[in-house]
Amino acid sequence: MRSDEARAAAAVLSDAFPRIEADGLPLPVCTILATYHWLCFHADHRLTDAQQAVRLFHHLAEIDIDHVPPELHVLFRRNGPGDREPGQMLADGIRILQMIELVQAPDALDEAIRLLRALVAEHLDQLPMKTPALANLGMALLKRNAGIDDLDEAIRHLTAALELDEVEPEARAALRNNLAVVLNNRYRATGEMADLQVALQHCRAAVLEIDVASSVFPRLLGTIADLLLQRHAMLGGTDDLREAALWQRWGLGARDSDDLSQAGMYEALNRVCRVLYRHTGSIADLDEGIRAGLAALRCQPDGGGSDSCQILTGLAEAFRERHQATGDPTDLASAVGHYRHALKLAVGAYLTVMIMVGLATSLADRFARFGEPADLADALRLSESAMALSARADHELRSQALGARARIMRVHFEVTGDISVLDESIAILTAAIEAMKVISHRSEQEHASLGIALLARYGATRDIRDLDRAVEVASQAMDASDPQRTDTVITKSYVAEALRLRFLATGSAEDITRAVELLEEIVEELPPSFPGRAGYLVNLGVTLERRDLDASLAAFAGASGTRSAPASTRLIAESRAGEILMGADRPAEAAEAYRRAVELLSVAAWRGLGRRGGEAMLARWSHLASQAAAAHLEAAPRTAIQVLEQGRGVLWTQWLEMRGDHDLVRRRAPELGQRLLEIRSALDRLDQPVSPAR
Repeated sequence: MRSDEARAAAAVLSDAFPRIEADGLPLPVCTILATYHWLCFHADHRLTDAQQAVRLFHHLAEIDIDHVPPELHVLFRRNGPGDREPGQMLADGIRILQMIELVQAPDALDEAIRLLRALVAEHLDQLPMKTPALANLGMALLKRNAGIDDLDEAIRHLTAALELDEVEPEARAALRNNLAVVLNNRYRATGEMADLQVALQHCRAAVLEIDVASSVFPRLLGTIADLLLQRHAMLGGTDDLREAALWQRWGLGARDSDDLSQAGMYEALNRVCRVLYRHTGSIADLDEGIRAGLAALRCQPDGGGSDSCQILTGLAEAFRERHQATGDPTDLASAVGHYRHALKLAVGAYLTVMIMVGLATSLADRFARFGEPADLADALRLSESAMALSARADHELRSQALGARARIMRVHFEVTGDISVLDESIAILTAAIEAMKVISHRSEQEHASLGIALLARYGATRDIRDLDRAVEVASQAMDASDPQRTDTVITKSYVAEALRLRFLATGSAEDITRAVELLEEIVEELPPSFPGRAGYLVNLGVTLERRDLDASLAAFAGASGTRSAPASTRLIAESRAGEILMGADRPAEAAEAYRRAVELLSVAAWRGLGRRGGEAMLARWSHLASQAAAAHLEAAPRTAIQVLEQGRGVLWTQWLEMRGDHDLVRRRAPELGQRLLEIRSALDRLDQPVSPAR
């Protein structure tokens, strides 16, 4: 039977019995439907077919095992080792593990462990080679990982297999890699650094013992990257990150083939470079990560599968981070596109929620910048789905879903002014925190998000109780945070903002002193080249305005002088400096600050935003040209009109520049001239209104 015929028949039966569980189906229908799904799986290799077949066969096996294809019998036997020979016990145990990997039938895992345990305990000496039994039992226990006992037993068996020294170097390297993975799992469960160190020793030894052409080689390098990232998270610094990047670069240079193993190394390099960027602030690190992610995607067959999903997600996160650093809207568009593609390939709740959170946040960012209502609607829908899907997940995942939902609801509030939306966000986060009972790093994100929401509500209601509570919960988040995490910097800045607002409301000198201290700590901790540092300098300048005018201006100058910072951040710094200087009766300095701000206006509203994006950006700065002209009237009257026209004519100037005379270019370099016309046409299309059908 052809696969399309099998699939059509299965579809007919599925439609005929849409809501009936396996045990509610007539026996012949259950048998036929299971068989058809199994045939479809063999024809098209779709895991959903295999999972549906196994679900139905599981019911049939309880009635009569003869209804089940022979190759699946081993999944449904629950009679222990019975009278099977040692060789058959090993074969059956390995077969179950293979089938679990293939069809995802974890209920059979206990049977494999029972078989292999009995084999190791009673019949190990009867096997010609003991290593396969020990190694497979260790990996079965790792798959189950029901607690620290499973991990300890897995380590014992894998260590015993290594001590036998009866396998070839490649198999021995695979054993070392598996042992390192188990040790890493135990480190995550216990926090015992010795496990991490031993795991690294095994991987480093193994990767230098085998040929680079070995299939184990890329897996070892991937495990090394994971271990070094784990150690970095504990110890901080960049040494482990740089070592991890060096291993991947060395591996990619040592192998010639452009295959799936290359994809794994490229994906690991992408992960490492993203973390490295968060500590160095170097866009070059982030760019290397993006190049590695794109290369990994090219190595994937047909661009599909769960591995591609991981790669696409990493790429999306890298593009989103680069947008946050540069403000380039094409990076944000790339992030959204890669997230959407990854979501189509996602398997499992954890990865699905992570992708939904990233996509929803990116869409909210795009809405905040361009004001497209569809982006906000999609962000709200995705964040709600992520929150629902994470209801029974681990706390870290649940925390990210709640934080994203709260943030997007705040954006919704900013657009509509509907205070009930903000109230709902606060209620969600309050319930999540109360469910935790104990404040720790595991509830840091909820506390930080709740503090931000309360600040937003204070801005609408001016209720000092919201401000007091915002200071309290944001401070709790900061105190519970891990100093090595980049999120801690963000949390500190929110605490500082809450304290600044309370100072403005109450005049508390203690609040403003503490706010300045926190922002100075942030600026001191971040590298000078870090793009986000300029934003914190702006916050510091604003906080210092009523305390130390010169220090405030110095902070704004530092933000404006950070060339790697987004133009919009530098524009805020120069504009705010101009306002302060005018208020301090220093018009000449104010005029100079405003002149620089007007020059930055055309950079912030660059052509890549398109007509609508440029108009939205300029609308937020509609006051700048007149303020700059007023400052020049006092300090340099002859240039006041020039500055006014420069600030008011940004889009007009861009339009004229696009229509300059390019005859000389076309005459001297026809191909270049033609390319120039094509680019101009493409930029013109950015100015066209969005179709209602979009």
